[in-house]
Amino acid sequence: MIDWDSVRHEVTGYLQGLIRIDTTNPPGNEIEAARFISDILLAEGFDPVVTESEPGRGNVTARLRGNGSKSAFMLLGHTDVVAVEAEKWSRPPFSGDLHEGCIWGRGALDMKNMVALELMVLLLLKRQGLELSRDVIFAATADEEAGKGNHGIGWLLDNDPGQVEAPVVLTEGGGHDVEVGSQRFVTCQVAQKGICRGRIISRGEPGHGSRPRRGSAVLKLSRAIGALEVVELPIHASRTMAAFIEGIAAHQPADLAASLRALLDPAGFGGFKVVTMTRKSAKTIGAPTGP
Repeated sequence: MIDWDSVRHEVTGYLQGLIRIDTTNPPGNEIEAARFISDILLAEGFDPVVTESEPGRGNVTARLRGNGSKSAFMLLGHTDVVAVEAEKWSRPPFSGDLHEGCIWGRGALDMKNMVALELMVLLLLKRQGLELSRDVIFAATADEEAGKGNHGIGWLLDNDPGQVEAPVVLTEGGGHDVEVGSQRFVTCQVAQKGICRGRIISRGEPGHGSRPRRGSAVLKLSRAIGALEVVELPIHASRTMAAFIEGIAAHQPADLAASLRALLDPAGFGGFKVVTMTRKSAKTIGAPTGP
């Protein structure tokens, strides 16, 4: 049995300790946070790896071995924080004060809280002696806020990928708890950090900047881009989105459940019918079906 009161006290202490290390980026100084975490891992019987992409820019990883029947899973967090105007804080931003059930300090939400949580999860997995089908990797890295990983996860992938290679990663920004009806749900966004790039080619009559022409490629391009402001693009429900909606709907009254499931219908999403794009403009076919 897990003593959750003891766990809450322990993980709170880890978060307070991390907050009290000033890892404002720039300059970062994440090596101090890496060493703090490494000491905890060493005491628990792990073999953590601490690396510096350059002096002061520290990362720490650790691995809990599974039986290898499935691919590795990574718990990823960053230890750097954004700058702070201390004079505007009601409590010192690097105090880690626990006051009325809340922990105060820069990084308490982004994202030393999750670093401490993921560290605690790793420790509990080992303490429970669970038989794992996959390796669980823990990584607390530098340089997310300013360098976008150039001294952290990006540097590890380029220089020592064996530490952090995993097809599935759990990290920040992937959701939060929401209330629907009388139920509370914890969301988990899949591929939340992904991007989609596109290219638009516009052709028109050439001219000079002093005499703009209506048929110019630039004007055609501006109309096409402007149309994106008003167009309602069709929904493409992924399997994970469908599972998320169905999971919520299953715990709701029939009328609300039906409304939720209607979100998965491209023709009725958001109260709009099908949207089409023409060469000249974008327009919505139909009108909102609700208020």
